[in-house]
Amino acid sequence: MIGVTSFAPKHWDVYARKMLESFSKHWPGEIIAYVDEIPDEDFPKVTYKLLRKVHGHDQFVSYCLTAGKDRPSKGDSIFTGRFHGGYSYTYDAVRFCHKVFAQFDAFKNGGKVFWIDADSVALDQITKKFLDGLFDGKCLAIFDRPGFYTETGFVGFDTEHPSFKKFLDEYIKVYQKGTLFTLEGWHDCYALDHAIKLSGCSYTNLGKEWKKGDKLEVMDDSTVGLYIKHFKGNQKWQS
Repeated sequence: MIGVTSFAPKHWDVYARKMLESFSKHWPGEIIAYVDEIPDEDFPKVTYKLLRKVHGHDQFVSYCLTAGKDRPSKGDSIFTGRFHGGYSYTYDAVRFCHKVFAQFDAFKNGGKVFWIDADSVALDQITKKFLDGLFDGKCLAIFDRPGFYTETGFVGFDTEHPSFKKFLDEYIKVYQKGTLFTLEGWHDCYALDHAIKLSGCSYTNLGKEWKKGDKLEVMDDSTVGLYIKHFKGNQKWQS
């Protein structure tokens, strides 16, 4: 029962340290944090891994930073969401690729793997039984938002489910073959939804009460929200 996260060094004091401290107390298994630099502070059950050692990560980032050069962006890559003097996270392929490559690497451990955004805090003791129950025999446990893209601040993957291999093949292709740049947006939510659609893998919808027009932080009103608080968007700077 592995929890996986990733964060930049500049976010350590803002929220990442708090996240690791709380999950080391309340998560029922190992936590793997994928980072650019190994922090000086250790926590029980937390293992640090360098992103640059993850297969394919640096190659993808390098491609984005070089092939995405665009004259109107004044030297910035359009694949960082910066062009014509503005910024849109919808097209920031670099910022949101780190979590996906971290997932790819963590899947090698087998079993059930959970992605948890680093701007989250564990509120109470989380049991293995609770996490197992989120899947209900399905391949993935996600916060589907019909008419919008999936909320990926918390995602469960059962790597031993029969349909997982087909899902993973499609998920990897999004980045390996550049399919990402044919999608409506270039961040991980679009990548995940594309892989789910093409693979036809089964999933439970953890945010089944959500409908278009509701607040985007669907986790708050779910059973997961009883145990985990996701400080989404600007909330992370105020937590």
